[in-house]
Amino acid sequence: MTSYRSPVSDPDGFAVRGNRAVLTRRHHNKRFVELVRAELDDTTWKATSRRRLRVPGRVVGRCCQGRDGSLWLRAGNTWLCMEG
Repeated sequence: MTSYRSPVSDPDGFAVRGNRAVLTRRHHNKRFVELVRAELDDTTWKATSRRRLRVPGRVVGRCCQGRDGSLWLRAGNTWLCMEG
């Protein structure tokens, strides 16, 4: 088993493809999330960009689903896709 330290404190969403990842960090019941793109450099995930995104609805628990480099975020009644 291999483990890596997250480039985001308390992430709630994670999707990876190859050596690239997209992570989210939600702010409970707010209308924004922090979106972080990261790259694996041998043994360390390093953030390559950080953005605060305004979303169309409030972000709630269990709001993210990741698969094959795409991260789906539920905000209100809307699903948003964030590519890795």
